[in-house]
Amino acid sequence: MAVNHEEQGQVSFAEAFQYAQKAVLVRGTLGRLNALYRDRKADECNRRCRDFVRVFVDEAVRAVEMRKTDDSPGDVGWVEAGKPKGKRIFSHELAARTSDQERILDELMAVLLAGRDTTASLLRNLFFMLAKNPAIWARLRREVEGLQGRPPSYEELQGLKFVECCIKESLRLHPVVPRNQREAIRDTVLPLGGGDDGLSPAFVPKGTLVSYNLYAMHRRADLYGDDVDDFRPERWEDGKLQLRLRWGYLPFNGGPRICIGQRYALTEASYVLVRMVQQFRGLESRDPGPWEESRGLTLCSRTGTRVGLLR
Repeated sequence: MAVNHEEQGQVSFAEAFQYAQKAVLVRGTLGRLNALYRDRKADECNRRCRDFVRVFVDEAVRAVEMRKTDDSPGDVGWVEAGKPKGKRIFSHELAARTSDQERILDELMAVLLAGRDTTASLLRNLFFMLAKNPAIWARLRREVEGLQGRPPSYEELQGLKFVECCIKESLRLHPVVPRNQREAIRDTVLPLGGGDDGLSPAFVPKGTLVSYNLYAMHRRADLYGDDVDDFRPERWEDGKLQLRLRWGYLPFNGGPRICIGQRYALTEASYVLVRMVQQFRGLESRDPGPWEESRGLTLCSRTGTRVGLLR
């Protein structure tokens, strides 16, 4: 049998990416003991992944250098007189703003890591719960009836409020990224978090890693009510919960480092949900037991999502 070297390279990259991703979790779990930890396979997989992405960095840098010598903006995504021309390419935009190729590489790796499993996990988690709740599926079908079976436009997706509630509730109960952390780049004083009651200022020295657990935050009964462990999309309907939560709901983080793919992910997940609801009158769960989770860099069902689709 002939070997397709291009396919073989892609598989090699996928395997390397998978192993490197698991190694990130191990190193994060070890904390300070990471200084004693060595995993040569992880180092090699990380190098392979970065070499794969470096090709796109080099291409972006060349495109920017060529654009500097060309008077016409063309389709590289350049901005002339404050107006974008043609399509915008993320790697080109990065290269236009910094000459640091390692920084461009780091940013592209972050996007690749964030976009690989997250939306798939969101949809898998969502359909697991919907298959257990036929009444919610029936209500979704009533909401999309007005589309008359045709694919929704972007604007129409924004008007499907119960679809939005289901996505929000899935991200609350099963946040795709269940924990995260940030490093203080300078000495900082937080207005709250110190003292026995957590209401005093807290000093955070430069270099401190501040970790936060979204899984726990999203299951606070004082914020979400006594039914916090239930999948109940209607809790989001009147909009009051969203206003009250502030920093108590962070499926995409917040502030200046908020996920740049948030709108894309929500649109993609909403579109898939709507099309599935249009095509199938119901789901039947093939998971006899309750939700069992696998928590790593992303959160998903440990047993997968097995459903029957009813035309």
